[in-house]
Amino acid sequence: MFRSPQVILFSENVPRAVAFYTRLGFSESFRVPKEGEPIHVDIALDGYTIGIASVGSTRDDHGLNPVPKDPSVSVYPRTVCVSTHRRVVGQVFGTESSPSPGFQMVMVN
Repeated sequence: MFRSPQVILFSENVPRAVAFYTRLGFSESFRVPKEGEPIHVDIALDGYTIGIASVGSTRDDHGLNPVPKDPSVSVYPRTVCVSTHRRVVGQVFGTESSPSPGFQMVMVN
C-alpha cells in the first residue's frame, strides 16, 4: 500500500525555485545537504508539501531522467488578499494584475 505521496518538481536551479515558493508563503521543511548548495528541498504551506529536486541529482543519484521543461506542472496557491496577489504577481512576473473578487490564484508553471 502506498502512503504519504508527494509532488516533486525538478529544477535546474533549486535555490531559485525555493526562493520563489518562499515568497508565496511556503516554508522550508527539509533540505539535503543541510549546508551548501541543496540538491533537494521540501517546502510546505498549510499541510501541503512540494519537493524540489535538482535535475542532476535525480538523474545521477536515482537513475531517473527528469524533464524540467514543458510539459510542466501548475501549482495554484490561493489567497483572499488582493494586495498579496498583486505583490506576488508583480515580484515574480514583473507585471501588475487586476484580480477578480474572491480567491486569487497564481498559476506557477
